[in-house]
Amino acid sequence: MPKNKKLYELLKQKKELEQLLQVQYNTIEFYKSRAAHFQKRIADLVEIIEEMRGVK
Repeated sequence: MPKNKKLYELLKQKKELEQLLQVQYNTIEFYKSRAAHFQKRIADLVEIIEEMRGVK
């Protein structure tokens, strides 16, 4: 019986670690998408500033 309990505990711990890993992966993907969004916004602003300098 102790072996089964140990196995159960290890499987439970594995499941918890997999869930934590998934959360971390989702968080990284979220911030990657936000970074790409802000990179695009910055590029657009740089383009606008360059156009304004050309007009002046």
